[in-house]
Formats: sequence, C-alpha cells, structure tokens
Amino acid sequence: MAPFGFYPVEGVPERQPPRPRNVLNPNLLHGRLKVSLTTLTPLVVGTGAYELREDDFVRGICREGGVPVVPGSTVKGVIRSYVELLSKSCVLQIEKGQPAPSCKTNFRAGSPDAAVCPSCQIFGVVGQKGALRSLVSVGTFRPHRTPVPEEVIRLPQFYRPRKIRREGEKVFRKVYRHGNPKYILNAVSTWKNRRPDRYAAVSDGVTFIGLIDFVNLEPEELGLLALGMGAVPSRKFQIKMGYGKPAFLGSVQMEILDIQPLSNLVWNGKEWTREHLWEWAEAYVRRDPWIGRRAEEVCRQQQFDEAFRQTPREHSYLGWDLVGGVYGWEP
Repeated sequence: MAPFGFYPVEGVPERQPPRPRNVLNPNLLHGRLKVSLTTLTPLVVGTGAYELREDDFVRGICREGGVPVVPGSTVKGVIRSYVELLSKSCVLQIEKGQPAPSCKTNFRAGSPDAAVCPSCQIFGVVGQKGALRSLVSVGTFRPHRTPVPEEVIRLPQFYRPRKIRREGEKVFRKVYRHGNPKYILNAVSTWKNRRPDRYAAVSDGVTFIGLIDFVNLEPEELGLLALGMGAVPSRKFQIKMGYGKPAFLGSVQMEILDIQPLSNLVWNGKEWTREHLWEWAEAYVRRDPWIGRRAEEVCRQQQFDEAFRQTPREHSYLGWDLVGGVYGWEP
C-alpha cells in the first residue's frame, strides 16, 4: 500500500481565451460559498517557526490569537491541485517544449491568441508577459469551536517530493492517498540513526469554517470548483492537505454548507441554490468521457474510510525505510 498514486495527465490541455477580470459579467455567476473543513487525521499546517511545548521546541502551526487556523492560501492551493486533476488542465511543473506545456509558459497578457486551461481560468496564472488574476478568493478557515484539541507528532525526514513522473511522452501527476497514520507513527521507536522532528498538529475531528468568494464563473466552472473540494454528494471524496501526507496525515473532508449568490438587486443575477451547484457539477462530468472516467477514478481511490481500514502486511511497503526513519521514492 503506497502512500500515493499517479494519474496520467491529458496530453493536450483544453484552452479558451482568458476572461476579463476588471468587470462583473451579469450573465456569469458571482457569490460566496460557506465551507467546512473537518480533519479526519491529525493536520499539520506549519509556519516554519518553533513553539515551546513541555520544555521542548516543536515546529509550530498557523495561529490567530493563539488559536489554530488554516490559511486561505493553503486551502486554495489544495483545491486548485484537485481541479487540475479533474479537468483537462495544464501542469505547471512541466517546462516549455515538454508534453502538456503549462499556461505559465504560454500565457501572454493582451495577446490575441492568449489561451488558458480551466484551472488557470479559475485560479489565475503568471505568464511570460503578464498575469491573470484569480476569479476565486479564499479566506482563512477558523475553528468552529474552541478550544481546539492539539497534539505533538514525531515525523521522519521526508525527501523533496516529486509532483510529476514521466514515462516517455506520458506525464503523470502524483496524488497522496489516505490511510491510517499509526502504521508509520508507531514505528518511530524502531528508527535507527535518525532523530525525528516534533510537529504541533491539530487533532482529528476538528471542524474549521471558511468563506470562498467567486466572480465571473460559468455554471460548470463553479461545479468543477465544488468537485475539486470533494464536496459534491454524488462524487464525494476526501482530500489531502498540509505536511506529512506520506505518513497519512492531513486527510480532510470539505462540505459546502451554504451558497450566497450576489444580490439580484445589484447585479441582476439569478437566484440559485446548492442543488443547482450539484447539477452543474454533474453537467461538467458528463461533458467529456475523459472527465467522467477521471472523476470516477478519483472518487474510487480517494475514499478515506476504506483506506483507513486497510492493514498493510508489513511496515516496509513502497517508499519507507522504517528502520532508518526516512521516506523517499524514485520511479
């Protein structure tokens, strides 16, 4: 049971002209999503700084007023990665001239032939001669209740992750899978010649609430955004976030609690509900057989409950040296 899998990247990204960012189009969707994020395993969203815990220093987590929070930038980056996975989008790590070139290498602001993929259309991109602003803004996710239960976790050293893999002309994207962290964390006492780092973490079962604002989105693009959260009831799955993902940390479930369209009185929009959002997500999945197959594959493989129940036959599965306390992987 490896802590990650690889999904093949569509060879030719689907592209369209970049949408104007400086005006609100009354024919498009604008509004706000109220979203919850619940930890299924301990979550480590670090700052790089240290905290003093029980007369010892540990790597700290993001806080506001001493209370753990999840920064909007973290949530936005994670959602974008799943939107890229579920659409015919570019892969930003690929350099120009390689298969599936990224919009980052192609985009030129103001160029008559400028075109961007679905992910870059929604989340923006920085190109060679200009930048495209994001249509989505994500605020800080704050705990629904306080105090927030925390713990200190000892983690092994991780090698620098490879986000993609190439096999000839084919490109594959890495996606971390779910599992039970105890299979790694319980092996700490057996490590030789390695001193594990200590990390502060939010415990499992904690719910954070945040707001996601959006403007100028097509209905199916808003559906794709909901798909990327794993929050569509018929396509629900759990996502990975934060540090320690190879050790099965950072499994979370996102839910869309409420949707607030921008007022009709201001923008002459149309009233719509979460049920419309689920319909738009299904319409996006049905628009292309490749997208349908990818959505089914992601929903099947990124299920937390099933992965959590699986018991590896031995600790030393692919990528782990549990004696040395080191994680790494080479294709």
